[in-house]
Amino acid sequence: MDFIEKQLPAGFKLEEETKYPDRFIAERAYNILKNLTKIGPRTAGSYQNEVLAVNLLKDEIENIIKNANRNHVIELDIQKASGAFSLEFLDGMTNVYQDVQNVVVKVGSKINSSHSVLINCHFDSVVDSPGKKISLFTFFIARY
Repeated sequence: MDFIEKQLPAGFKLEEETKYPDRFIAERAYNILKNLTKIGPRTAGSYQNEVLAVNLLKDEIENIIKNANRNHVIELDIQKASGAFSLEFLDGMTNVYQDVQNVVVKVGSKINSSHSVLINCHFDSVVDSPGKKISLFTFFIARY
């Protein structure tokens, strides 16, 4: 990871947004990620993950939709999933989950196109983890 970080350009700050209106503002994404990690550990099925984190994401996505370029079509869907799967490496232990939420965002165009982008990442974390090293940052990179 250190190698990649040293190869990336410096991210734009909020104060530079008017100067670069069509650029990704890294500071905004980082602030959202900090707010998410302030919730603390977000294990799947927990109040922190299924209510607090989902509400934070939903609010951010609704704000993106409200401020999106008029040529973009952005759809938000909150799904609830239930099911089970076997963990063969643990002597066949079965993991069961109920009403675990997925936050789904689809980005398309009002221009006649057969292409769109489906954005996904996990936002839960392992027990006793601050949840900082998650794929959620990828979501916020796709914001603009």
